[in-house]
Amino acid sequence: MLVELAMRTLRYLATTVLTLACSAGCTGSSDEKDAGASLDAGEEAAVDAAIDAAMDSSFTGTMQCGSIPVASPKCAACADSFCCEQGQACADHPDCVDLRACRRGCAPADQACQEACESLHPEGASYDAALTACRMRQCATDCFAGADVPCGFSIAPAACKTCAETACCDVGYAANLQPTFWDYSTCIHGCKDDACFDACAKQHPAGYLYYATWVGCLGTSCQTECGIATPYTCGGDYAGACASCVASHCCKESSVCHEDAACIAVEQCAGACGLAGTACLDACRTSTEADTKWDALRACLAASCANDCGM
Repeated sequence: MLVELAMRTLRYLATTVLTLACSAGCTGSSDEKDAGASLDAGEEAAVDAAIDAAMDSSFTGTMQCGSIPVASPKCAACADSFCCEQGQACADHPDCVDLRACRRGCAPADQACQEACESLHPEGASYDAALTACRMRQCATDCFAGADVPCGFSIAPAACKTCAETACCDVGYAANLQPTFWDYSTCIHGCKDDACFDACAKQHPAGYLYYATWVGCLGTSCQTECGIATPYTCGGDYAGACASCVASHCCKESSVCHEDAACIAVEQCAGACGLAGTACLDACRTSTEADTKWDALRACLAASCANDCGM
């Protein structure tokens, strides 16, 4: 059986990484007024000061995509060019529009006010987070006075942030762009038992898969820097001899698959087939791109690691 990505590591990371891996749109952000909400404490004040000095807090720009108010006309033009999908998605969800309006009334350092806004408009946070992540990466100069968030996310401590931006920038950004990623992340934030984590995965299956790509990358490349207890190998949750074999023979194929939420979905589905046969495996296929990546990984494991990985 093809090795599947286990949930146990994601459960561990849910209690350690989630509170660190929020973009400014995750919790307690007042958007352009507080782009440093998820940065290290030492950086936050400097970022806030730079934004306060450079931006008019009255929000003088409006995106054409969704008519979303933003800091300035330059910010709106950039966001329309790079983040139109996220802007329209926010506009299509009244809670997102209302959340952003509520936050504009909060002082940058007023965490209680910002959290109250999220409590009033809980279903808007994930769409706002995706829009914020996009603008942080694509429009930092125009929307956030050049705040240092090149990948659309920021993590503490500093060593984890540096490693994640170096090794997991694109994977993390792709996850942050998905509102369902934020829905799953929010759901597991208070989980303390397996039943809670299982319920969140069932409630937000796509978000869980995007979270898996993010955790897989951090666990592979930034385990020490981010304080992750269980190591990953080439993006996957392998163990023992299988991990060693994958690292030696199938690392490229494994990394490519585990950076794609759709490929992980195929892998997990196939892993659950057991001895059910070809019909079960065929039913797991979803898209040409994901299937191609999974086929490449499966072929490599079968050729080089069949015994070590229990295939």
